[in-house]
Amino acid sequence: MKEGKYGPSYDRIIRICSIILFLLTSFLLVSCTKDEKNHIDTVDTRERDNKPLMKVAEEELIETAGWLSQDEILTIEQDDEGQAVYLHQFNEKEPTELFRTSDAIMSADASTSGEYVAITHSNKSDSATLLIISRDGKKVLSREVISSYVLFEWDNTIDYQERLLVMALKEDWSYDSLLINAETTEETQLSLPKPFIQWIDDEYIAYIGDATETGETVHQYDLEMEEDKVIHEDAVGVFSKYGKTIIATVNEGKSSMILKVYTDGDFGRPVQEIEIPAIAHEGEYLMPYMDVPEDSDSIFILAPLTGEASSLFELFKWDLRSNERERIIDRINNEPIACNADGTYCLYGHLLDSIIDLREKTIEKFSQAEIM
Repeated sequence: MKEGKYGPSYDRIIRICSIILFLLTSFLLVSCTKDEKNHIDTVDTRERDNKPLMKVAEEELIETAGWLSQDEILTIEQDDEGQAVYLHQFNEKEPTELFRTSDAIMSADASTSGEYVAITHSNKSDSATLLIISRDGKKVLSREVISSYVLFEWDNTIDYQERLLVMALKEDWSYDSLLINAETTEETQLSLPKPFIQWIDDEYIAYIGDATETGETVHQYDLEMEEDKVIHEDAVGVFSKYGKTIIATVNEGKSSMILKVYTDGDFGRPVQEIEIPAIAHEGEYLMPYMDVPEDSDSIFILAPLTGEASSLFELFKWDLRSNERERIIDRINNEPIACNADGTYCLYGHLLDSIIDLREKTIEKFSQAEIM
């Protein structure tokens, strides 16, 4: 499996594994070094260039969990008393604690509307608690899930609803699937063909299927009718968000990757396509990380600078209306990005612990970033 190939669900497993490794070492450090610092090293109240400085202590930040809204960020942090999910708002010195537990928090993610947050936490190896809270921290739903890894994907389509697809993976890679409506708390058992899925629209999801001579199949699955069909025969990766589905293929010479954009579930002809260098390793192609801001006609993509396996990457903005690309930052690693709604900032890194200012074209650790 290569980075980004199966979409955010698979990437979340990588992040969970990173968190587990982090916790094994950092719990020891925290227990041995009780210092007088608050969990947030917030702010030097002085302002630099009229930008407030907001800091999160690195030793207490487990991961940045993503955007709650245009100017609000969720984090998972730890202190001597346990772990918690915090809401950080731009220009606010102190964060808001939304949830706290003595368990290990494995993941947290906000719904597309920002009205709900899904959290998984556990102190066991074979089960976890799936919790949904409102944006003000009130419990909406809590249930035990028998699983080694719990993955979930909020409905992020154009006409999104407050729905959460949950995949509970076992150690033998079998899995159970569940659809939860956060507004009604209604739960529906599903039988999904694959655990690593992405929303196409409010009726369909996409997933990578079987290997072919030139790549792998991309499937469209009807959640209501439980019908499956192949929409692409020779893909090497797929990414779908806010009605835009990007399918990656390689050219005949296998030196370039072609990114094709389809909209609104129409897979007849792509609305745009672009070429970037292709990197192959042990017969598989590396899918670059990318993100689609909700209120933007652009896609932000990390593309390799060369076709070499050791290549660094550039982050560029791809304007779908003009088909032009603008370089933001170059010579960085291919790691996940998550952009806010209007495409002014992106979180970056396997733990999303850096922030990229897309206007200033700068990148800083979240623990040191100035956010305006």
